[in-house]
Amino acid sequence: RVLASYRPEPELVEVTRTALVLCAISAFLIQGQQPPRLYAALRAFPTAPPDTVIRAAQLVFAATTENPEAIIALADSDEPLLSGMANAVLSYGLEAENDFDGALRAAQRTAAVFDEHGSLAMRAVAHSRIGELSLQAEPGDAALHHMTIALATVEKLGAWTTLARGRWAIVLANLQRGALDETEKVLAEAQAMLGDDQTNNLNMV
Repeated sequence: RVLASYRPEPELVEVTRTALVLCAISAFLIQGQQPPRLYAALRAFPTAPPDTVIRAAQLVFAATTENPEAIIALADSDEPLLSGMANAVLSYGLEAENDFDGALRAAQRTAAVFDEHGSLAMRAVAHSRIGELSLQAEPGDAALHHMTIALATVEKLGAWTTLARGRWAIVLANLQRGALDETEKVLAEAQAMLGDDQTNNLNMV
């Protein structure tokens, strides 16, 4: 509500753009919503060349309330960050439409962009997304491969909470593979990263 009507001074344009985009990501991924006022603010906010993840994300989220072809067009953009962000959003949209293969292809295109163009956070997101989708259809090998890449990247970022959650995905991947010794090893590592209360709750389950 505050950002929707805020008109920043020139020196605050980028930080305001970042705040708007982070609100959009939170609404999209965490709340599963597209608040009209927020997306209208993204469309009205001054745009800039998509040479950063945030600038690219603004263009992508501003297009999410348009027809589906708008996101597909951005996903095919020659601008790599724009293409990467659009494919990330497209992956979730296709999954919601039960197009699992399309969602996986879009996630793979996202990873291809961010493997090359140096955003560690988006690289982790892209590979964890492939791992998440692979857990639904593969015997575990593909999920293990991509979640391992994601966790190595997360570790570089020092995002320890995310690292702990990612280990649970690897536990599932190893269970699917029938690798029980490796499952026990990773499970012990995951438990070690939890607080005492969480560990006690897990043991009760």
